[in-house]
Amino acid sequence: MPKLLAREQSCRAKLDAGQSKGTVPNPRMDVNVNANPKIPFVAEGVGMKLYKQFGRGLIAERDFQVGDIILDEKPTLVTNALGYRYTNCANCSTGFNHSLLPCPGCVSYMYCSEECLQRDKRFVHRFECGMAEKLRNAMFCSTIIGPKLFFYGLTLFDDDLQAMMDYCHGETAHGLGNPFDMDFRTKDQLDQFKVLHKAGVHHITILDQVRRVSAAVFYVLFTEHSPLLKRLVTTQAQRDFVLNCFLDYTRKCGALLLDSTESSTVSLVGSIVNHSCDPNAVLTIHGGHIKLAVLRPIAKGEQILASYGPTWWQPKPDYESCYKCKCVVCTKPSWSIKQGTLPPAAVQHDRLITTISCSPEANFADRLNVMQQFLNRYAAFHADVAYGEVLKLYNLMLKGMIQLDLTTGERAKVAASLKNSNFWTLNSEPSLTVIAPKMKDTFYDLNDACHDSPSQ
Repeated sequence: MPKLLAREQSCRAKLDAGQSKGTVPNPRMDVNVNANPKIPFVAEGVGMKLYKQFGRGLIAERDFQVGDIILDEKPTLVTNALGYRYTNCANCSTGFNHSLLPCPGCVSYMYCSEECLQRDKRFVHRFECGMAEKLRNAMFCSTIIGPKLFFYGLTLFDDDLQAMMDYCHGETAHGLGNPFDMDFRTKDQLDQFKVLHKAGVHHITILDQVRRVSAAVFYVLFTEHSPLLKRLVTTQAQRDFVLNCFLDYTRKCGALLLDSTESSTVSLVGSIVNHSCDPNAVLTIHGGHIKLAVLRPIAKGEQILASYGPTWWQPKPDYESCYKCKCVVCTKPSWSIKQGTLPPAAVQHDRLITTISCSPEANFADRLNVMQQFLNRYAAFHADVAYGEVLKLYNLMLKGMIQLDLTTGERAKVAASLKNSNFWTLNSEPSLTVIAPKMKDTFYDLNDACHDSPSQ
């Protein structure tokens, strides 16, 4: 106890002196150009277009330069990979290792804050609490996001299944789901759900059989084991509607999913970004944020594209996709990788990048800046091998900086909460001097209970 008290006092003193490390992001990786006045998390000049080959996609309505952060969106729905359910928030996927709040009703979901716990409970988790292990054992983790979208919509219809059926069967449910037609400042979540509902599936892939089986399995599990859904679904027409929605939303979410190692997410804007093996932007999913950063200059009228897997400058021969790639690298006969086309000035600049990247005195901002200058200045040579090497390095560093920015932001939030909280203050309760005896008493109570009831 004396050691713990001394450590607490030392940490408190350092917090008060502003010595908490890793709480000041440098550089900041927020949207760093003018934001859309109606959609604050998207850069002004980003729009949506319907492409014949790709379906919905993002289009640049103005020129963008390397280093522009053009999207910083929080996902609408999240499902964590199995290995991350006790380290990442089940609502936003933020990683708060060892400090998550558990769901009071089950052992399957944890949250980074009370706000996330209540939001997930309100929209989705109340339907699955207590049966999450059955769901996880039944199908792939990512396919559960289809039923999640259904429950999200049902909640926004105030659990009025008939009202949701009337909307889905009506004329207003058809058309193109365009989030750029909305004003996100009003935070009308029902309108946001309707945009996701209208999202079409551009083409059926070989994974559709898995999605059909998933929808059927989840339908059986929820109608048999979710008391709340059983209470809401009373007629055959309603049961058919639920089953069809499970399949429809599983298909749509399969097309909208943005995957990372930790989680799969569905969002209104980020999910529209299409794949290319010659991307002009990099998409990251980390810490409850979907971010899109410009990788090489994007001219007005170009489609904004990210890579879901391989790129021409970092191919993955063993990569298998469920769709046939239709990007310029894979379909345009005139596209080819070149070598030795960079002018002498670009070669010198490339050497400068190597020097600064290896210098222990250079900070992250300097390293990003020298690469951004190169990629902007010599964009016309972007299919050259040497240009591709800088792209690869910049892509890696950009992802690392976004992750670092979010991590420092999380640390800053925790430091602020500790500084403003009385929990760790020695001069106010409950401090360690109060908590420790209570923990001891609780332990003895539990010990006595176990001896009284050996079966437990």
